[in-house]
Formats: sequence, structure tokens, C-alpha cells
Amino acid sequence: FWGITTMMSEAGIEVALTQAGFPMLAIGEPIPVTLHLFEEDLTLRGVVTQTGTQQEFPTIRIQLQGLTLAQHRQLVQILFCRPGQWKRRNSPGEWQSLLLLGRILLKPRVLFAPATDVPVVNVAKV
Repeated sequence: FWGITTMMSEAGIEVALTQAGFPMLAIGEPIPVTLHLFEEDLTLRGVVTQTGTQQEFPTIRIQLQGLTLAQHRQLVQILFCRPGQWKRRNSPGEWQSLLLLGRILLKPRVLFAPATDVPVVNVAKV
């Protein structure tokens, strides 16, 4: 079934389905589902806890279950962060930082850097 996410939280999701035919929920019989969010490339598992209709569309509420740590982190990022807020920065690790510090101490730029002379450019003639 295809649908549009209308509400979303860490605990569950409400989806308005774009086609009819989803089975009505019997009391005490949850329906296990697998939900795939295409825009985020995230697959979640859960149980349908409520069915109904809103504005001629069938709606279902899914209670999420069995989230892995990576799935939970991605879900929190979707819910609470602006797009592109948490980008990875390519910074050196601990050992690489120690090697860089050692190289700076053994070969300081002040002593070994070539002399750089800034050329002067005439702006106006007097």
C-alpha cells in the first residue's frame, strides 16, 4: 500500500493511504507491517494499532517496534533536525592529530618556511 505520512513521532506514524483495500483492524489482533520511507531510505517495522478514514482516505496508525540504534538515530534526525544540519566533517582522528602535532614541533614553519615577500602594487601615480 502507498500513502502519505500525516503525523510522525518516535513512537509511531499515521499514514493516509492513497488506495482502498486495507483490512479493518479487529479488536485484539494487531497487523504487523513494514514501513519504508523512500525520501529518507529508511525501513521500519511496526504494528497497526488503529484504522479509520479521514476525508475519504483510509488512515492507519502504526506503533513502531524493534528499532535498531541506527534507525532510531535516523528517525530522530528526520524529526528534530533541519535538512543538512548535521553534516560529517572530515577532521583527523586522534593518532593523525598526534602525528600532525609532532611534525609541527619538529619542523616549525617559522624556521623552515621559505621567505615570502609580498609584492607591492602601485595604485596611483603622484
